[in-house]
Amino acid sequence: MMVAISSGDIVRALLALSLVVTNVFVWWGVSLENEKNPPETRDRGWRMLVRALAAEAALAFSLVVFDTAAGLMQKWEILSLEEKIAPRDLTAAQQREISSALLSLPFIGYKVEVVSYALDADAAQLGVKIIDSLSQAQLAPHRNLLSVMPLGSLALGIWVTGASADDDDLVAALRHAFKDIGHLDVSPDPFPSTGGGSISNSRDAGAAITIFIGAKPLPK
Repeated sequence: MMVAISSGDIVRALLALSLVVTNVFVWWGVSLENEKNPPETRDRGWRMLVRALAAEAALAFSLVVFDTAAGLMQKWEILSLEEKIAPRDLTAAQQREISSALLSLPFIGYKVEVVSYALDADAAQLGVKIIDSLSQAQLAPHRNLLSVMPLGSLALGIWVTGASADDDDLVAALRHAFKDIGHLDVSPDPFPSTGGGSISNSRDAGAAITIFIGAKPLPK
């Protein structure tokens, strides 16, 4: 079985080996300082001991610094990975900011349908947060989550589509809110008519806007 060895492992092994070597010189210097040895030998042993102790201290400090840095890097990598695989979400603060941004626009009472794939719990959870934000903005969201059976390839990210050109301003406002405030992956295009999927009969045909929550995009 092949075992991968990183450059960090090699550096740490070299530091540890160097520490062992300096420890050998420490004991060698101690042995040369024996009173039975002539003064010249004891003097040479003293100089060797001092230099070896200094080197040992420097190497030990370097090893501690290296291990600390490696530990912090590992924690950062774990946090980064957790962030990439974590479900999509909107915090309470983001929801309030999205609602405030939409409330400042003349779209009160507009019907907005929120749709997601069947069996996509991540999209459904996010959809609930989006619906709450739309309700707080005094829009009229229609919940149609977990309703689309995918046919073919999956759509990724969030797609905001208007029923007509009259809805373009609200479409742009929703895309901006989800992308810039919610930090979500939002498509700049309307959802394609050939998106692939059968939608349940509970769909609101009178909705001015459709927000389709696709599958979570792969980590970048």
